[in-house]
Amino acid sequence: MNTDLRVTLVTEPFTEMAPNSVYLDGAYRGFAHDPELNSYSFDHHGEGPRFPLSAACLQTLQGIRLGADLRDKDVFVSSIDADSVLATMLVLAPHLAVSTKFAELVREVSQVDAGGPAAADPHADGLDIFSWARPERGEELTSAVLMRLVELGFHKLSTGEIYDRSPQYAFECTAVVLNEDGSVKIRSKGECNFTTIYADGNFGFLHGDKITIGKLPFARVPSLATLWPFLTERFGIGAWGGADAIGGSPFKPEGELPGVSAVADGIAAWMAEQSDGWKSITV
Repeated sequence: MNTDLRVTLVTEPFTEMAPNSVYLDGAYRGFAHDPELNSYSFDHHGEGPRFPLSAACLQTLQGIRLGADLRDKDVFVSSIDADSVLATMLVLAPHLAVSTKFAELVREVSQVDAGGPAAADPHADGLDIFSWARPERGEELTSAVLMRLVELGFHKLSTGEIYDRSPQYAFECTAVVLNEDGSVKIRSKGECNFTTIYADGNFGFLHGDKITIGKLPFARVPSLATLWPFLTERFGIGAWGGADAIGGSPFKPEGELPGVSAVADGIAAWMAEQSDGWKSITV
């Protein structure tokens, strides 16, 4: 592992790349390579559809295999999850790109990170990395937290635990499936996850100790990017992370969360304002 590289977590994406830098998972939007600056961005959150894109970890792996020189770079990362942890591990230890087994792990994480939970193999147990490669609920996101999880990743790699799987995680919540016109289709209480929602529809939310909203990439629903500020303004609760075009958890964990019906009504009101987006499928 190259411990000389400086890894920094950033809260806002850069609009310009600095010399000798690597930007991961949204620190600079979209893939970019500037040969004069000797800088790279490996990211899938730029403009345009997500469906055909690889997540940052797979872009990083493929970049290394195709000759990207990531040595002696400043590294900037904008999120803490399985995708960003694997991408950072690859920058710090580029030799991992030649490992067939590690590459298979990266490809599966990329598939789920870019496509959402429904992109996972429905007949296979889920990868444990999605559970441990993330901050604790309510934990402040810092460079130290990111590096703690990256170091944990290297430890689990050394023991083989990084490849472990478990039955797909479910938790006590209410699963709400929405029609594409914004009306409620079905509610299910109990041990739920997004598999519960996607068995009956392609758009909905989970309401428990937090609220997570998601859609399948080809759902006839506008990009969720404008939903998060809409709900923040409607309910007066600031976003706390994980919100992008196909899903996220838009409310801070502290304080009282809006109820199931209030969230459904808020989403329906947003969709009514987005009627122009219904003329074509958005991803």
